[in-house]
Amino acid sequence: MPTSAHSFIHYLQLFHTRYALHKRAYQHRVCLSVELMLAESLVLANPFIWLPGHLQTPRRMSDCPGDMHAYWRLGEYLLRQIENSTDENLAPARSVLVRLRKRDLFAFVGEIILSPARLQQLQQQMRASASTAMADIGEVVKQDMLEYLRSSSSSSNSDPVEQLCEEDLFCVQVKIGYGKGGKNPVSDSTTFYRPRKTGAGGDYVVGVLPGDSVSRLLPSEFEETYIRVFSRYSTQVELVK
Repeated sequence: MPTSAHSFIHYLQLFHTRYALHKRAYQHRVCLSVELMLAESLVLANPFIWLPGHLQTPRRMSDCPGDMHAYWRLGEYLLRQIENSTDENLAPARSVLVRLRKRDLFAFVGEIILSPARLQQLQQQMRASASTAMADIGEVVKQDMLEYLRSSSSSSNSDPVEQLCEEDLFCVQVKIGYGKGGKNPVSDSTTFYRPRKTGAGGDYVVGVLPGDSVSRLLPSEFEETYIRVFSRYSTQVELVK
């Protein structure tokens, strides 16, 4: 349904508020660290936790999305189950949750914002890789970092790679924007009406509204991509930096 052209700036402010919430809260570096630890705990526990599915067929947590009888049983209680278990098979997963409870989070090393050219280069590198491990740009950056550490350590007496396992390094791709990819969600997707410059009263033009016809102070880009780097232990931060 078309809306008044006077609302253009107000709509854009709504999308900017969305961006700010993701930037400051939803995708804050502490939130990502917690997510990484929860995901690792569940992955470690996956082979040892079974849920009843269709016809009481035992399902691992990773198989539940294909069986709705098991899927609805997934819940936060599984974390409590891991924490309270005495099963030695769940000890690695339990130790991650214990660290989380103590706020001993995966350490934040740093972040970089990718330019459009660098992002395109990494995407091409990811598609050209034959390794299934490089499923996203974060893994490409991780492998580049490890290669750099190996090459830099060859000319020094210390070897940081020996002190930093590949599994101890996490590179996370983060996209934050206005919710429409790289497009302006207001100019490109919203229909406005405005009075004709020439015509009788009540005669309106309906259609999309170019942003530069409303203001010259609008963003030129509407999405940004970060790579955030975490290490498993705070003692490894300096090795990565």
